[in-house]
Amino acid sequence: MSRLADDCFVRTLIGEQQQVYRYIASLVPNTADAEELFQQTLLTAWERREQFDADRGFVLWACGIAWNHVRNFRRRAQNHQVLLRDDVLEQLAQLRIEESGLLDDRRAVLNECVEELPDQSRTLLRRFYGKQKTVEELAADANRTPNAIYKMVQRIRGILLDCVSGKLSWEGPP
Repeated sequence: MSRLADDCFVRTLIGEQQQVYRYIASLVPNTADAEELFQQTLLTAWERREQFDADRGFVLWACGIAWNHVRNFRRRAQNHQVLLRDDVLEQLAQLRIEESGLLDDRRAVLNECVEELPDQSRTLLRRFYGKQKTVEELAADANRTPNAIYKMVQRIRGILLDCVSGKLSWEGPP
């Protein structure tokens, strides 16, 4: 494979890696296991990059590789963990691939709605969900009680729900 093709493959991999990780994370219960399987998937994808068919799409191809790693992981872990039946996991894997576009669309709409919030609300949400500070610390910074912070976040979430619902219904069925 040429250097140009390798560069193109790496750019595609970087652009699509979050979807592949989310696919893996939806199939295994432990974040550490998901991260390990993700690394294995990326390594295998790199090793097999010459087999990649751009017409099929990178995410489908990489998720196929990931699925094989997940199945092997499950075989090794079977004696140590309570796992879903293989047929149930296979249905979840297929559903995750089929729904990935829908989830991405909804995530994009949510991001639009977050950007439409006033600066103060957007900042509070990012600090609250970013887990950089505890609710108590956020409350102290805002000269409010923790309960007030929770209520503010709850109101913002309601605004976001209305915004996302409105945009999705306006755009038609997903």
